[in-house]
Amino acid sequence: MPGLGDLVSPLFTIALLWQSHDLCLPRVVQLRMLFNAIIDTLVGIIPVAGDLFDFAWKANDMNMALLERHAFEERPAAVGDWMFVVGLTVLLVLVATVPFIAAGFFLREISRMFT
Repeated sequence: MPGLGDLVSPLFTIALLWQSHDLCLPRVVQLRMLFNAIIDTLVGIIPVAGDLFDFAWKANDMNMALLERHAFEERPAAVGDWMFVVGLTVLLVLVATVPFIAAGFFLREISRMFT
């Protein structure tokens, strides 16, 4: 059935995220797993690049490895987990501010034209 594979992957992602919550993984690890899934989804939307990206970025495989590492070995969050989450959070804030900076620039230029 066409499209069934496109439905199974997000359901597995949700199951992994739910399981990480149930097993009380460190919040930063859960956030890293969520970011992995978001990156996979956002880049996967792009028609050709998304398919190519899927060969390298295996969010569910990475999330499963994180789940196994932190749930069964009861490890605390690693420095790499924190760096990944902080880096993506900073990137998200920067991307979110770009429209405001651009709007301010354009409004200033338009106001100069009319003064």
